[in-house]
Amino acid sequence: MITKICKPIPYQKINFMIKFTKTKYTWVKPGGFNTGIHVYNCVAKEKVPLITKQKGIITWYTCGPTVYDDAHIGHATCYLKIDILQRILFKYFNFILVTAMNITDIDDKIIQKSNDLKKSHIEISQLYEKNFWQDLENIKIKKPDVILRVSENIPHIKNYIQVLIDKKFAYKSIDGSVYFKIEDFTNYGKLVKIHKDTDDIKDNKTMDCVVWKASKLNEPFWESSWGNGRPGWHIECSALASKLFGSSVDIHAGGMDLKFPHHENEEAQSCAYHSCSQWVNYWVHIGQLHMKSSEKMSKSLKNTISISCVLNRYHSDVLRFACVMSHYRSRMEYSEELLNMSRKTLEKFRNFLNNCDLYISNNEGSATDEQSIQFLLIDSRKEIHEAFCDDFNTPAVIQILNRIMHTINPLLNGNTVSISTVVSLKKLFNHILNVFNITITEVNVGSEPRESEITNVLIDFRKTIREIALATKDKDILHICDEIRSTLKSKGIDIRDVNKNIQKNR
Repeated sequence: MITKICKPIPYQKINFMIKFTKTKYTWVKPGGFNTGIHVYNCVAKEKVPLITKQKGIITWYTCGPTVYDDAHIGHATCYLKIDILQRILFKYFNFILVTAMNITDIDDKIIQKSNDLKKSHIEISQLYEKNFWQDLENIKIKKPDVILRVSENIPHIKNYIQVLIDKKFAYKSIDGSVYFKIEDFTNYGKLVKIHKDTDDIKDNKTMDCVVWKASKLNEPFWESSWGNGRPGWHIECSALASKLFGSSVDIHAGGMDLKFPHHENEEAQSCAYHSCSQWVNYWVHIGQLHMKSSEKMSKSLKNTISISCVLNRYHSDVLRFACVMSHYRSRMEYSEELLNMSRKTLEKFRNFLNNCDLYISNNEGSATDEQSIQFLLIDSRKEIHEAFCDDFNTPAVIQILNRIMHTINPLLNGNTVSISTVVSLKKLFNHILNVFNITITEVNVGSEPRESEITNVLIDFRKTIREIALATKDKDILHICDEIRSTLKSKGIDIRDVNKNIQKNR
């Protein structure tokens, strides 16, 4: 995601920043249907009830990419966390989500890239948009229901700007650009409190932001009554989201770095356009991915890692699960340790589910520990629900699953839990993993799939030889099988022989 800076107009003095620091803005609780979920609201500065306009339906707008280059792992984690939140609402709470995302396919960076590569801006934007959707598919992110490209909605954006001009919230400058008059919008500063001392105000600068950018020589443009140009960044999302959802949006999502100025300007422009006090009811801001140096991962800092580079070493579920283990509002620190911890936790979950399968297939089961396990199951379901209702607290959900696993695993070596209870536990695990769109029982979650494939061939070969040795009572071959098992265990691969079945844990 690219942060753009509003163009200052040096000749216009403003004094509204003093007013911002003195004004207290409050979140307006919307009318509608209480979902029972509490989410953090950056306007209220606290968790508030999630109330939707329509019962069982949530409208959701996400800020999409500016398609001038390939996406990197920072983009991936942002959109992964958004995808996880949407899946919780859809798969766990059973809401119908109506989702939309914009594609900025005309922009200064796109024009610069087209000049550098001597290709049209259309070729550039189409290439990188195609790559963007492929990247999202590779990490199992669901496409939005509606895709809103800027270039396909110019007439609507121009009409939107004209309404702002008619309402005296926007004005044309000498060069043919059009600016939104932040000074005249009294509720500016909702999302981010702006602090400015009086010495800074004397520099004659303004925060008015461009909504129509006059074109320069040889730049692509669209005709308008104000002059040839193209839409400004902030107005794009205001106009496109309003086109689909009108004067009220349930949830609007984007990276934490978009809170100001982008989302602040979106809210101001849209409230001015719709003559309302609150356009977006819930802003969802995703914590950014940082390098170990504490720098944000961004193209401008030239510290990015491509999505394909990570996927060459790790399964997409490893990256997804790393996002699940981090709260959506928390910053993530990218490291090999993070991904390896995610991989190992997934492997523990997979081993636990394998243990459950083995117990179900090889034991009659009893009810010695039944009551305590039933209480554990009931309490865990309740705690998982409470965690999801508490601002989508996915790390807490994983802690609950870990607690279940550590409690139940030792019991699976005996015969003290009924088969039905083990089946219930397995279904709970699979249900939550399915909510997160993680399928660890079907895919290899390791970082070296080739090595895993070879290991599986060796284990299968040992199993066949061992069965022959058991049938013929050949102690020498059984001894060799035991040696292979010991060698594999020293490499971190634990094989358990249960009758004629073999269970592998890693």
